[in-house]
Amino acid sequence: MTVGVVARRGDEYVRLLRDAGVAVTDDAPEVLLADPNLLAGCDLTGVRWVQSTWAGVDDVDWSLVPVATVVTSLPGVFGSQMAEFVFGHLLGRSQRVPERHATRTWDDTLPSTLAGSTIGVLGAGSIGAAIALVARAFGMRIVGCRRSGRPAAEFDAMYAIDEIETFAAGLEHLVVVLPATPESTGLVDARILDRLVHGASVINVGRGSTVVIGDVIDAVRRGQVSLAVLDVTDPEPLGDDHPAWSVPGIVITGHTAAHSRPEDVVGFFVENLARFAADQPLRGVVDRSKGY
Repeated sequence: MTVGVVARRGDEYVRLLRDAGVAVTDDAPEVLLADPNLLAGCDLTGVRWVQSTWAGVDDVDWSLVPVATVVTSLPGVFGSQMAEFVFGHLLGRSQRVPERHATRTWDDTLPSTLAGSTIGVLGAGSIGAAIALVARAFGMRIVGCRRSGRPAAEFDAMYAIDEIETFAAGLEHLVVVLPATPESTGLVDARILDRLVHGASVINVGRGSTVVIGDVIDAVRRGQVSLAVLDVTDPEPLGDDHPAWSVPGIVITGHTAAHSRPEDVVGFFVENLARFAADQPLRGVVDRSKGY
């Protein structure tokens, strides 16, 4: 089989693939490792499989992808990075790190703890499961919500998306990891934020379109949400004059919660390539009808 690469860090991907014994070509590849936003410039005629280098595939223009071409995402690759990001912010909040620094004096105010608190993960795929496993280590109660509502061992309870209001009720921490789909657009709004415990924390590491940023600003100003960490926003990038930048309690992190590290992407791809060569089911096959 022939493998091609179309990616911003293409030279690095090619080097790692060749180190792994994979031949790379620019001439009519059967398999393509690609940044989703660069597919629009590709001729996908004859390409049997596209492996995305990103967690999400919402930037794929499906009208340009032949129906017979399989597209795969990267399940399991970004979970540890996302979990570190989420708990870095939750621990900073519970240990009062910003407040202690800001006082510029000895502050013996006792911190809170994550143990015993309830965290809700909206989007219980591989990334959500990784976040749940870390939450378990901190002794938290873990509630999940996903399209199907199908239970998962990492969660103490699971709800379907149409039960989102019940899911949100009483959460002290809400982490959003949903992909961008028509169903997820505007899903986390004032109605959901007001069902959280007063003073809750909200972290969005999924897609900006899921969370209504104006409602987050209002919730933080009212004290209903005490910390909102928005790694993704709508619009994105967020304009320098957007009011969210100046609201105490809102942290904008510029889509940096997880990165496509070439060594991780290539490791996943090479394993999937072996499956492809053996005519075995690929990991991470994207359902076009769902968008993930």
